[in-house]
Amino acid sequence: KEPESSYGSSIINILLLVVDGDVNDTQILCSVNLAERSLAMISIPRDTYVAGDYAVPKAKNIYASYDDTKAIGAVKDAVRGMMGFMPDYYFVLDRATLTESLNFVNGLSFQVPDSPKYHSLNSGTRTLDGQSAFELFRFKSTWDDVETDPPRVQRTFLLALFDAMLADKNRISEISVKLSEIADTDLSVGELAYLGYLLADFDFDNAFSRALPGGEKTIDNVTYYEVDPAKAVELLNEHFNPMQKELTVFSVNFRQEQGDSGEGEFSDFGFSSSTEETEADDSDGDTDQDTGEDTDPPSDEGSTETSDNG
Repeated sequence: KEPESSYGSSIINILLLVVDGDVNDTQILCSVNLAERSLAMISIPRDTYVAGDYAVPKAKNIYASYDDTKAIGAVKDAVRGMMGFMPDYYFVLDRATLTESLNFVNGLSFQVPDSPKYHSLNSGTRTLDGQSAFELFRFKSTWDDVETDPPRVQRTFLLALFDAMLADKNRISEISVKLSEIADTDLSVGELAYLGYLLADFDFDNAFSRALPGGEKTIDNVTYYEVDPAKAVELLNEHFNPMQKELTVFSVNFRQEQGDSGEGEFSDFGFSSSTEETEADDSDGDTDQDTGEDTDPPSDEGSTETSDNG
């Protein structure tokens, strides 16, 4: 069954959430162009400054602020508010679903970068199972190297996993049935299979892959990620916009701090030169009050990040 766009478009947007209990550090919008048989991915950094009545208004705190019946809808509404259009579908990747996906391919060989440190996951080429792979998504420390930032590594891993799962076309239907049984998603088994066959011959190395462009912003002693609306609109129109008209800075709503002229300045890689990097252990409660808290950086400014260039 061909998935349907809410906007009558050939572009289907799927919100991929990586969830561990009530923790949702990873939000990625996956756009499948049915006409071009292609895939694009854009990360919403977990510290993104968002609108809403939250104690700490970050993208990662939306999911945890609602019960199980409303959490997904709240995140989808927040994405619609930011980007100007509603994702058509959602797919939740938890430990069980990730483990089952890796079981399909008997583990995945993946190059873990030397820096930053992913818990107990050693750097180098590793064969990842569900438990070890999940460490890529529950990363807690800060970083300053845009070539190894966690959002980029996460998307690169997912693209490699998609590629491996679709390598054998004879198993796509079997995998689709299993995923529909164990995953929290509103994609039907027929729609999962359709997307699988559609992308089976796609070169995932050529997928568009990056984070929303923006920079670090400290507000009331809390570090946020403030999206650059103009640059975000440019990327969204090129790869993700399903509507019949182009988005403008007036049709998106990436929350900005109000202040004096010059306070909204963006640094090259999403970090100011004065940023102090500190370690935040997974078990320390993550209070969001440390100005050195980790913030997802985008790829190099002015470049289009693709999975084959790191």
